[in-house]
Amino acid sequence: MTKSKHDEYDDIRQAFYEFLHLRILHLTGFVVEVSAVEYSLVEQAMDWRNRRYPWDWFEIKWKFRNIPARFELAVSVNGELCGLMIGKPSRGRRHVSAYFLEGNSDPSQPLKGQVLPIMLDGLALYGEALGCSYIRLIQPVDGLSSRYEQAGFKFATDKIHRIYCEKPLKRS
Repeated sequence: MTKSKHDEYDDIRQAFYEFLHLRILHLTGFVVEVSAVEYSLVEQAMDWRNRRYPWDWFEIKWKFRNIPARFELAVSVNGELCGLMIGKPSRGRRHVSAYFLEGNSDPSQPLKGQVLPIMLDGLALYGEALGCSYIRLIQPVDGLSSRYEQAGFKFATDKIHRIYCEKPLKRS
């Protein structure tokens, strides 16, 4: 009996989470929990004070649940959620896109200033695991354009006039 597509991608994501956990520890010294976007974590995000975006993470999680190859990433320190991201690869695996990305805006959160680089690194690693050539951020936040450009992203518009930024993945 063969595994379902969901099971196959669950295995890929689990290996990805373990690898990213070790990578963050090695690069930053931070001991973080790296996982799927679970509903218990979504509850924490919905309770963040001074959220910058009105997104309903319960609805987002629900919307992406049936996409076997979906990208989902939650990063926490000592049980405190620091950031969430959800996306998916393109059909031909040219790129993997992040559609929603949000960091905890509390100035005392343990990964303040580190959430975006960690999330982008995670997106790149997942894209590499799937054999993608690019990573994309769909409708990136206007106020962070310079940070995205510093990270090597180029801005463009897709067929439906949606702004995105894209960065090629380095092949090892």
